[in-house]
Amino acid sequence: MVATIIDVAKKCGYSKATVSRAFASPEAVSERAKARIYAAANELNYTPNPIARAMARQKTDNITFVIHENQYPAILNPFYSSALEAIMQETMKRNYGLFVTTNDHVRLPSGEVSIKKHMDGVIIAGQTDRSSIESFCKQNIPVVVLNNLIQMEHLPCIAVDNYHGAKCAAEHLIQKGHRRIALLEGRFSPQIYHDRHNGYMDAIVSAGLTVDPLLIRDVDANELCAETCAREMLSCPERPTALLCTNDTIAVGAMKAAMRMGLRIPEDVAVIGFDDSYVSRVIEPELTTVRIDSLQMGKLAVEMLFRLIDGEELSKWYIEMPTELIVRGIIFPPFYQNKKRGEEMRITFVNVGYGDAILMESDTGYTALLDGGGNLPQEFEGDPYRVRCAEYLRTRQIHHIDALLISHIHEDHVCGLLPVLKDVSVGAIYVPYPAEPFLKGKPLEAKEGAARSVPLYTAALNSYREIISDANAKQIPVHVLHPDDRLDLAEDLKISVLAPKEKSISDYMAFIERAYDETDMDVITEILTKLDAMSNHTSFLLRIEAGDEVFLTAADSCPGDWDEVDISLLKNVTVLKLPHHGQVDSISEQFMGDMPLRYVITTASSDRRYRSANAEVYERLLAMCPANRPPQFLFTDERSYPPYFHQPDGFQAITLVIDSGSITPEFIKFTTKH
Repeated sequence: MVATIIDVAKKCGYSKATVSRAFASPEAVSERAKARIYAAANELNYTPNPIARAMARQKTDNITFVIHENQYPAILNPFYSSALEAIMQETMKRNYGLFVTTNDHVRLPSGEVSIKKHMDGVIIAGQTDRSSIESFCKQNIPVVVLNNLIQMEHLPCIAVDNYHGAKCAAEHLIQKGHRRIALLEGRFSPQIYHDRHNGYMDAIVSAGLTVDPLLIRDVDANELCAETCAREMLSCPERPTALLCTNDTIAVGAMKAAMRMGLRIPEDVAVIGFDDSYVSRVIEPELTTVRIDSLQMGKLAVEMLFRLIDGEELSKWYIEMPTELIVRGIIFPPFYQNKKRGEEMRITFVNVGYGDAILMESDTGYTALLDGGGNLPQEFEGDPYRVRCAEYLRTRQIHHIDALLISHIHEDHVCGLLPVLKDVSVGAIYVPYPAEPFLKGKPLEAKEGAARSVPLYTAALNSYREIISDANAKQIPVHVLHPDDRLDLAEDLKISVLAPKEKSISDYMAFIERAYDETDMDVITEILTKLDAMSNHTSFLLRIEAGDEVFLTAADSCPGDWDEVDISLLKNVTVLKLPHHGQVDSISEQFMGDMPLRYVITTASSDRRYRSANAEVYERLLAMCPANRPPQFLFTDERSYPPYFHQPDGFQAITLVIDSGSITPEFIKFTTKH
């Protein structure tokens, strides 16, 4: 037999009214009485009638979750499902019931907003209007707005920093080199819509890009509409290289469109979502997206609502949830849209005249730059094809370098990097010298009348010091590489350090420290002259595994300094960047005689100063190589150098496309020189 309130009253010795109050309004009953009543109830296994209790308290013990009909059902909505889960858990903890409905179902035929059953409070999610909230307030029903901001006094709102999230997402795409970034924005509440739109716009404008209205489209926030819209945009002749979507559902629709058109994600088109809902993790490839902690938003909404129900004052009426960009996988630069399937690596030798600037682009999206050429005006003025390294990267829309390697300190390798670093962000820097002496040093100047090369070297030394100091200030890691070090930069880009010798570096650094400590101009000039002569002996010799090929780049390191190199590491070199610009000290049969060379690149200038691109060098190389497979010679600044090389048109760069065992040279020529 089920126990009744009368049974409890008889058991504890209190009246029926007192027992009823103990359950309905416990604050009206003494602690002693409540203890006896509850003990009797437990003994009898009595459960109070919730309806009767609610009537006594003039409360229903129910709250309502209202969501816009376009986003219903909430339990299937990728964003609101987790928020709703949190709300359900929190209401259950308080022994409350939860009703879920839409804004359409709470509006009567008369237009009045009312919930059919009386509720103690309402959480309104997403899109709503001021009049609906005012209607609830007139009925003395507490309201909390979730994922929206309505400007009303004493209206609790929990919103999201949508502006920051959208701006960070757009900036990430820009950093990866994308310039045609489409915005697929859902038709959300005005606050959400405008904040995400403005975040995108400000990122585009701040980067100096032109806002293209054709790249901004409104869509209903469902997969079908998003797929249709994305297909239209990706079918345009100048299609976007990236799609920024204002929620994950739109992003999924955009991804469907791209893949059904035969486009690869992210190689052919990059896609970023918003919300970090569960779909971003289950879709393949996984979606880079802006994270919002919707679970925490649900918890906060319940907490605020129950404080209002209990008649408490809120210390905070508005809460803004932070956002975070969650990067999954790789966002490829737009260059990879034009890559053929199977391409492993592109190695580009920029025509900086007499100097080195070598760009390596991995199939995985990793980008490395070795040296940046010089920055002397006379090197570029009057020549329609020579191009500064910074100018080349700008034209290619490359704004991030994962790894910057500096071979040694000479003007034609270092000084061109200063303009590069003004435009390009860098992940890490790799150098042959310890950083500390340069960080503690000072700008130096050679005495007037010193040999021509000394002021050039001094400019390079000061530039290098500035680069290291700037990296230190920006907290860019600077790694010192030693012989036998190996860098696994990417799956298809691995670098082994073969030179310089440790003694060459230690001797060089001793003079560097003396130069920074010295105050006498004559002595400083003497030291700078010695350093200029020593610098080539400190230059990197790097063995680079680029896809299936082995690339040897020597900068200004020559075979005379290679006696400690393990010769077995040179046996399978197929691409050689000729040491020291092809000067007469560039060749050694001991080290190069057994290389199965297919391409030899010379970074000399067409005037072949300093006896660079020397004919004797190429005759000796040809004599070393089998007659039936001589290497092909390429010259970064030569149009015609018979019998070794002939290319009638000028060019700004030479790219070696490495593709599954084949190497194809491409001569890069801009329509106009920027």
